[in-house]
Amino acid sequence: MKALLSLVAVVGLISVTAFGTPVNYAVVGTNSSSVSYGTLTYGYNSVPFQSAANIDPAGLATVLVQYGNVSLAAFQASAANVIDFNTADAANGVKVTSVVAQLDATTSIAFTNFGNTSNTELANSMTSYGLAGAGGRGRLGAFSGTASYQALGFDSGAAVSWNGATPASSWIDFDVIPSDPTKGVSSIGFCIDGAGNGSGRSLGNGLFRFGLSDGSIASVPYIDTGLANNNDMFVGYQAPDGLTITHVQMEQTSVGTGSGTPPANLDDLSFTVVPEPATMGLLLIGGIGALLKRRK
Repeated sequence: MKALLSLVAVVGLISVTAFGTPVNYAVVGTNSSSVSYGTLTYGYNSVPFQSAANIDPAGLATVLVQYGNVSLAAFQASAANVIDFNTADAANGVKVTSVVAQLDATTSIAFTNFGNTSNTELANSMTSYGLAGAGGRGRLGAFSGTASYQALGFDSGAAVSWNGATPASSWIDFDVIPSDPTKGVSSIGFCIDGAGNGSGRSLGNGLFRFGLSDGSIASVPYIDTGLANNNDMFVGYQAPDGLTITHVQMEQTSVGTGSGTPPANLDDLSFTVVPEPATMGLLLIGGIGALLKRRK
């Protein structure tokens, strides 16, 4: 992870190839209108993670501006796991509660608690995978794959307080929960498209907020770049040493230009997990070696 270099507001154009495989999802709940929600599962014995080199290939939306302390190029050069959503079906429109990254047979990372009725903001703001009705969720926002709807789509919802802060309006809001408490997500990156998406309004200014395992929050501001399809951005954040990321929120702090309610589409969700299994193995071997040495 030392290779992930700090970089803020960098313009990047990348040309690589992406691919996809069939997706599996399980219905885990419904909202008050009896719309089924699902869990998308990627990784071990399921839909494979994408290569980090394939974040934001040419062909669909293209990252034009970057925010955060980790660059797109650094993520592409890393061994990050990437969920590309490249298998969404145009007739799918699954309402999503969780995206689960299955690291091995017993260990997973859940990006969860969006699109369910326990979250006031997102109960009013559907989270959708693939083609999904009003507002153009998922229609125009893909950065990889072969179709523009192959992404997660979020409609902006009413403001909701999180950890003492109340945004003007929010799109993305989710928890990051490892099944193994000894592991955690140390860095996270994703592409965001929100240039009107047919709604006629830009995203406005806002913040990406990252909740950390010590209870603190890191904020990364972004700037409204208008309606000319140049709201396409990559956001990368690495937690300080010894901390992991527990929550992610995208909030609007000023209303964008134009009229209507713009959705925000998320694609190429990238993340690294600590400690890595290989690291744990080395620590175990080192510990056994030290013990044997002491016994001699």
